[in-house]
Amino acid sequence: MTATTLVSETPVWTAINSVPTQYPWLDQDETCEVAVIGAGITGALCALRLAQAGVNTVLLAANAVGYGSTGVSPGLMDYDGAGTLTHLSKQVGMDKAVRAFELCSHALDEMQSLVESLPEDVGFARKDSLLYTDNPQIANILRQEYALRLHTGFPVELVEQPSAREQYSFPLEAGILTKGMSAQVDPYRLCHALVNAAQESGARVYENTCVESITTEEESVQCLHTCTRHCVRAKKVIMASGHDCAQFTGGLLPVRKAYAIATKPVDEFAGWPNQINIREESAQSIYLRTTPDGRLLVGDIPAASRLGGLVILPKTADRRYADLECRLKDMFPGIRGIEVEYRFAGSMAGTTDGLPIIGGMAQHEEWYFALCPGVGGMLWAEVASRLLTALYKGETCEELALFAPSRK
Repeated sequence: MTATTLVSETPVWTAINSVPTQYPWLDQDETCEVAVIGAGITGALCALRLAQAGVNTVLLAANAVGYGSTGVSPGLMDYDGAGTLTHLSKQVGMDKAVRAFELCSHALDEMQSLVESLPEDVGFARKDSLLYTDNPQIANILRQEYALRLHTGFPVELVEQPSAREQYSFPLEAGILTKGMSAQVDPYRLCHALVNAAQESGARVYENTCVESITTEEESVQCLHTCTRHCVRAKKVIMASGHDCAQFTGGLLPVRKAYAIATKPVDEFAGWPNQINIREESAQSIYLRTTPDGRLLVGDIPAASRLGGLVILPKTADRRYADLECRLKDMFPGIRGIEVEYRFAGSMAGTTDGLPIIGGMAQHEEWYFALCPGVGGMLWAEVASRLLTALYKGETCEELALFAPSRK
């Protein structure tokens, strides 16, 4: 386990926000019940839920809090972040696919309640969402997807031509509009607010403290050896860092590169009604959202990378940034003065079926894993935090089978 450079250039979230809190590095040995590795959204939520449950918890960040994949997150909370029901049902069956959507829907409500309880403003806003395509062949798939969602109880509307021309300034062959089942947030501010809440609930937090190795001592105590030459001894370890999870759960995890751009604030949003969250379903899918200060944010939703996702090639990056800018301007010709201010990219761990990895493995009995990929990653993190807290407390969690690291 090593600290890996996962982010290039300047993410908009860390650029427009000052650092709310700086935490110490580990300067003495620690003992706890659960050590959480990774202080992004997933690790922060796990530490918070454990601490709230009265569990003696230590949270360790290899770098500064919120500076890993959270820093390049789109800050979207989508109930369909695992993909389409059509695709997911082929992977796990329709009942489990619908259950996954329901879990994300419930997690969105839980996240809203949690955010409203925090003293900090984290830029949370509930939104409608549009999943669309301008490809006639994919449009037929989306029409089938609309029927599946409608008849499994989700609040969806089918958007088609010619009515779409009156609402949206971009070509749209077919789309699924979902009412109130999406949200947006500033992921960096949210991460810091969650870590602060975890600390207020009793967790100890250490940043710039990379875990270099883990050994097992008497009575299965896990000893986490850190770069500061101090150790944390714990009964259980939660791997909440995506790239650390990838080292141990193999085959499920193609690493992916994601690119994004953010504009300077604009004054109007012609062709973008209510600034809903948008995802395009295509060979090169993208997401689009706005920010509270009026910026436009667009990024790609990458496929698995043959290059392993860890090396961001300059020429490739420049081309992807230029493509994103062109697509943004083509989609919204009525928005004047679009000027890109931030360009950034990051390497993301993912799963082949789009579902998270949550739970334990026989090879590492004292470790739990929490890898929460995709556009719905923050909602999966909420699910993971509750399931792993229940698992540690010895409670039965039927949903864990759906997310098991050992699933085929």
